[in-house]
Amino acid sequence: KDKLHILVSNHMLKGDFTMRKIGSILLFIFLTGLFTGLFFSTCLSTKNTEALSALLLTGITTSKTGFLQSFLTSLLTNFMLFFLMLPALLSRCLCPLPPLVLWYKSFAIGFCGLVWMGARSHVLLFSLLHILPQNLFLIPGFFLCALAVLSSSLQNSHRRYAAGRPFAGNSVLPTHSGGRHSAPAGASHAKSSLLTKDRLLPLLIISSLLLAAGSLTEAALRLAALSPS
Repeated sequence: KDKLHILVSNHMLKGDFTMRKIGSILLFIFLTGLFTGLFFSTCLSTKNTEALSALLLTGITTSKTGFLQSFLTSLLTNFMLFFLMLPALLSRCLCPLPPLVLWYKSFAIGFCGLVWMGARSHVLLFSLLHILPQNLFLIPGFFLCALAVLSSSLQNSHRRYAAGRPFAGNSVLPTHSGGRHSAPAGASHAKSSLLTKDRLLPLLIISSLLLAAGSLTEAALRLAALSPS
């Protein structure tokens, strides 16, 4: 039992370490997309910057859509990206999807720097009231979803590979005394898999709630911008 407990603990620690490594890589990808978006927005000509700024500002401040329609539109947009990450759970070949979606979202956030440049008279106020609040929910939501899906996909593919190797489950613990330890090895492997699956679903639920909160905040801010001052 002590050996089984140690083995399960090692599996859990290894999984946590893997998630930390993947989280560091995703953080680098997010920052790369963010600064790439800022770089491209600053490389635009003054005329193009003013035109795009006016277009985005008009869409935010003069839209005729109500609160419910704004909320549903934002929710649909964010959850389309959310569901685009999920196929990575089915195959390791689809593992690039979560990092790509995260990079795209960070690039879009960075590219909105052109909106700040187009609103030179109230840059700080505009960004604090109409851009920053929803991203306080959306950025952690997308990051958490990408982390959960990518780490689970890589661990599942590793388990399928290990399960296909002959004697992979019996090589961890000694097999003397009539092979009495071979069953606990398989049991510990199944238990570690169960722990990973039990961890995946709560992370996806939390990330979806964060995206819903971001969409709600965005719709509320748009309603506040449209209301007469």
